[in-house]
Amino acid sequence: MGLERKIWLLDTVDTEKTTIKMKKQLPFPFLLEKPITSLVHYQIKMSYTSSITLLLLLSLFSTITISQTESKLYLKTLEQIESKQYKKALKNIDQAIKTKPQEKYIHTKIKILNALNEHPKKIIEFLGPNIRQYNTPTLYLERGMNYELLYRFQDAILDYTEAVNKAKEDSVLSLALDRRGTLYHHIRKYKLAQQDLERAYSIDSNSFSICNNLSIVLDDLNQPEEAKRLLLKIVEKDSLNYQATMNLGFLSSNNEQFEEALFYLNKALEIKPNEAYTLSNLSFVKLKLGKPKEALKDVNKSLKINKGNSYAYKNRALIYLALDMKAEACDDLNQALIYGYSEFYGPEVKELIKQNCTQ
Repeated sequence: MGLERKIWLLDTVDTEKTTIKMKKQLPFPFLLEKPITSLVHYQIKMSYTSSITLLLLLSLFSTITISQTESKLYLKTLEQIESKQYKKALKNIDQAIKTKPQEKYIHTKIKILNALNEHPKKIIEFLGPNIRQYNTPTLYLERGMNYELLYRFQDAILDYTEAVNKAKEDSVLSLALDRRGTLYHHIRKYKLAQQDLERAYSIDSNSFSICNNLSIVLDDLNQPEEAKRLLLKIVEKDSLNYQATMNLGFLSSNNEQFEEALFYLNKALEIKPNEAYTLSNLSFVKLKLGKPKEALKDVNKSLKINKGNSYAYKNRALIYLALDMKAEACDDLNQALIYGYSEFYGPEVKELIKQNCTQ
């Protein structure tokens, strides 16, 4: 299989910067050839990042209640965050924490640290004593998400479990279940992933993240129709939802419905015309439909946009083999290994090299 799929892990609030940061840092997967994990579609590469500003964190900040007696120092900090004066805000929030510590001040500092692109390790160190002091599910969530960024998935799962055990039946619980379920999928504990994501879905059936991630788990558990239903639910509400549309293309191709896959991937490109991963996926589908020359144009465009995508090199190698261009195919297969196509994603590249590139 030469398709890559992206997984959106967080619901959208004001997450443009978070999205960019995640794409740079996590190879999440949004792009596995075969969904190995919903979190990553970490080509987790989720692929994605130095520090995640989570949906929860952002939503917490959007709903913080400011009392009339709020300290002037804290109000000044919020003003500086609004105007993106993050270094000044950090100085003030540290003073506020020193003067009169409160949990919301801790979340505010995390927001600032994320804005300053601090390393997740520093955020984890800051959270440790505060988790011991406040012992709240939101702080466990914060630390768990930073563990994810360091690929310390077992530590992240432990923190998400603490959050699940402490949270009420609310958005905090659904987010903790979503994150833990996604990580279970990443380590191939598919039934545990299904349990968490279905429970999260029962709390918030309108969450894009939950619907999307649950669809990937169900597909891996050989329930493609139910997986498709969840993705179509997203698209029906938001016809311009790129991620769900692309994943519908992935799902269709994964089940060898290549004409349907072609429809969804072309639609995804109408939404985001220069998305390298979609172009790579489209090239694979066109190859399967017997159109290798058209496929070659798409994958070349994909690699022009993102020359570091190992899946695109593998796809182009398959196309070259179909065009009887073995030397070029072997070059691309080796490039796929150089750019990170490991056996974690499957043995296909090494098998192709053995079959076609050894004398």
